[in-house]
Amino acid sequence: MKIKNFEKIASTQEIASKLFKKGEKPWTVVVAKEQIKGKGRGKNFWYSPRGGLYFSILLPPLSIEDVEILTNLAAFFVAKVIFEELGEKIFIKFPNDLYLNGKKIGGILTENTICGNEYYSIV
Repeated sequence: MKIKNFEKIASTQEIASKLFKKGEKPWTVVVAKEQIKGKGRGKNFWYSPRGGLYFSILLPPLSIEDVEILTNLAAFFVAKVIFEELGEKIFIKFPNDLYLNGKKIGGILTENTICGNEYYSIV
């Protein structure tokens, strides 16, 4: 696993997508302390001030079945880790929102690319 750290960037998804197009290997993680153009679902903006946790992961090729459940699976595991580490229960609002005590604390953004008959995802 390779980790690329940034103080402030436009978007971890944007950088991860550019790295993928340049041939970066799977399991590369792009981490930022702050995003100035954080992406939400669709064309929504995600407010990303310093102090949050912002990262994107380039995944290896997946089957179409895995791609279809990837966002839900990622949300489940984030909620599981938060519960195991902090004892806090996270509510997952379909399709990608994470809530703690009635307040949205995060979301899972998945972008998929098809190359031949392989599916690549950035989460």
